Amino acid sequence: MRISRFAFFYSKQGFVWQSLKAQRVFLSNKTLDRLADLRKADLKEPRLLTLFGDEYTKLRETGILVTDNKEEMMIARSRKLSISNQIQGLYLIVTTTCNLDCTYCLYRASGSKSLTGKVANRQMSPDTAIEAIHHFSNQVANNDRSGEYWEQVTLYGGEPLLNTRAILAAIQQVRTEQKLGRLVRDCRIVINTNATMTNDPAVDVLIKEGVEFQVSIDGFEEVHNLNRVMKSGNGSYAKVMEGLEILHSKGASIVPMITVSDDNLNEIPTFVPWLVDRFGIREYYMSVLMSGTGDTRHDYPEAAARQMALAAEAAKRLGAKDFGVCSQFHTLESGSTSISECGTSRKITVFPDGDLHVCQALEETGLSKIGTLRDGINTDSRSAWLNRTRFENTECLDCPAIAGCGGGCAAGSFHANGRIDGIDPNKCRWTRAIFESWITSG
Repeated sequence: MRISRFAFFYSKQGFVWQSLKAQRVFLSNKTLDRLADLRKADLKEPRLLTLFGDEYTKLRETGILVTDNKEEMMIARSRKLSISNQIQGLYLIVTTTCNLDCTYCLYRASGSKSLTGKVANRQMSPDTAIEAIHHFSNQVANNDRSGEYWEQVTLYGGEPLLNTRAILAAIQQVRTEQKLGRLVRDCRIVINTNATMTNDPAVDVLIKEGVEFQVSIDGFEEVHNLNRVMKSGNGSYAKVMEGLEILHSKGASIVPMITVSDDNLNEIPTFVPWLVDRFGIREYYMSVLMSGTGDTRHDYPEAAARQMALAAEAAKRLGAKDFGVCSQFHTLESGSTSISECGTSRKITVFPDGDLHVCQALEETGLSKIGTLRDGINTDSRSAWLNRTRFENTECLDCPAIAGCGGGCAAGSFHANGRIDGIDPNKCRWTRAIFESWITSG
């Protein structure tokens, strides 16, 4: 029997952290000292009973002391808990045209290029949008809908409001499938937009249909305009703010999407509560840059974690929740094993030509393609993505945040390592920083 590789010592706080179980195990100072001295020892039970006395049973039951077989079983259990293979989300890439030219757009990366060259300016037809929704409803028909079940259709681009014909056709088909009971009644419809085209008459239909507007905005004017620019080269802030005012005045559901970069790090603790107050925001999402899509300072992930936590606290006081930061803290506090955050095991992405992918960010590589609307899903192609888990990665196994970490983004891993099953550096270091701030303050 030995000390688990998942036992991390926080002696000043008086506990050992069992990272697989996401559990603090409080122990006497004497036991903590002896455990630290025996870190690499392999001891028999009689000796352990002598060393730890009444706390021996506690050490075994909490997984601090393990056999090799017990630890392998614990890893297998955690791996199973982290995987959800049933498809619940659909991304419709209704256009590969955009009226913005953002510096850190994921489509600029070498693994994507979906908005450039020969594949730029593709438009999904209404018929393809309808077929995609029908295909999605077939995929979810036999899902286990117990617990906190959800289904979501995301209208994506490019800028999706450049193809309102496909958008409106998709929404109408969602409603048809709901009436037939093939999609759940509360299936969410989301549009990921830069909000510069909200004068389009179709926007009124989307609002009436309860579509959620996820709007990209990164800071006050000077900072926002550093990276989110129009094709002309002019900043987009004024247009985005105009769009937000229109959506707000019409009662739209608005969820700001804030990409955190070196440029807005220092501003977000002030900007986020201002935005929340200005537009009555109740939910928003801050994210770190996808690894490989922008140059950053050497301590960027850690600095981002600090500033995002400050922004989230300020927003919380105004009644708003950040999906990213708050969800991460909630997972840590609940002691649960996080399901993989990379949506590749739970979604289908349909490009304008009807090709099916698990990820919208790696079209150029061909790695993410799993079939076509005409031929259906190739299960062999999809299986490689289903097996992507942090519990197969040695570097992840040695991290104290493994249970609450979502495993990062496959595209981020690809841009950093040339493969989908490696570490996503930005998200990995961000999660570790959030974890360390939480574990040492609790």
